Amino acid sequence: MRLKVKHLHRRLMLALSILLACLVWFGGNTGHAANNANIAVISPQGPKDPKWSLELALMSKAAADLGMNLEIHHANGDHGRMVRIAREILARANKPTYLLYPNERDAGLRILGLAERAGVHSIMIGGGLSKQDQALYGSPREKYNFWIGEVLSDHERGGHILTKALLDHAEIRRLHDKQVYGIHVILSHRADPTTQRRFRGINAQVSERGDVKLGYVGFAGWNYQNAVKESEEAFKSWSGGRLYLTESAYMAHAVFTTLSERTRLVAGVDAMIGNFGWSKQTISAIASGRISAAVGGSFMTGPAAIVLAHDHAQGFDFARFQSSYEIKYGIANAENASTIAVLMDQKNWNRLDFRFFSQAYRATNDGYKFSIVSLLKPLIPGG
Repeated sequence: MRLKVKHLHRRLMLALSILLACLVWFGGNTGHAANNANIAVISPQGPKDPKWSLELALMSKAAADLGMNLEIHHANGDHGRMVRIAREILARANKPTYLLYPNERDAGLRILGLAERAGVHSIMIGGGLSKQDQALYGSPREKYNFWIGEVLSDHERGGHILTKALLDHAEIRRLHDKQVYGIHVILSHRADPTTQRRFRGINAQVSERGDVKLGYVGFAGWNYQNAVKESEEAFKSWSGGRLYLTESAYMAHAVFTTLSERTRLVAGVDAMIGNFGWSKQTISAIASGRISAAVGGSFMTGPAAIVLAHDHAQGFDFARFQSSYEIKYGIANAENASTIAVLMDQKNWNRLDFRFFSQAYRATNDGYKFSIVSLLKPLIPGG
């Protein structure tokens, strides 16, 4: 009798072990198991930058939803500091599992190499490689094993649709100079791959029309005072050019200030400003008429990369679909500014759940659904 009980006990213990193993297996593959992976992100700007503060806040929300540990490092506009921060992070004994970073002024290229040598998985976000660098460095996982992915914005298309939106507004106001619409452009750095892509999009739209001329093109280097000076130079070079394209909220503010204080032009009436990037300030300026249109969506690259890192850590390799992802820009104008303002207000983010984007939580056969529409949908009543 004692032998039978002992034999039965062994069988029960074996069955329990198999059951526990199955629970661990299926828990890990559905994204519900505990996740101890650490993610470090390097922001090229400071904590008060409108674009990056929004993106980092969304990244923090995504990390919290997915149970990831996130550490944020600010380079405060110093691209050399981005590389120094990466070196410090990668030299630590407790290295992060994943490193996220943009390729601003080619700092990302150096960080990519540092992460590869340190054996840390890296994902490039926002701005990718130039065409020349793509030929040398390839795509994620092609020449670098630890460069596992990238989430970029369609900057060239963004430049195209923003220019078109501004011209549509200008036609209504008839803001031409002898039947020619003049566009001044104020960007960050001439050599930055993101800026180059945006400028190609602007040029493409200008070249499609015979009644549009590109005016002054200036580079402010992410500095507000420089942006003010470039705005003044633009107006001096061609006062009849009434359209201004800017690459950040503070550049748009610099143009608005120049128009208000140095000229008799009123933004939204006698001149039009179009901007790259959404922020609380930008959407508010659109609602008040100070900015006519803005393309946005690049802030989605960071939280999307958090989702990809989470799934990779859970054993669901996103490369089964693709290793390079692109976020499509959306256009903000007076008609939809109030809707987009809902997303800018963090008090509404309790309705956001980034597990919705994770394939580890809700596996589908058609890949990831990273888009501005998907992000806005749960925030809009009836959406």
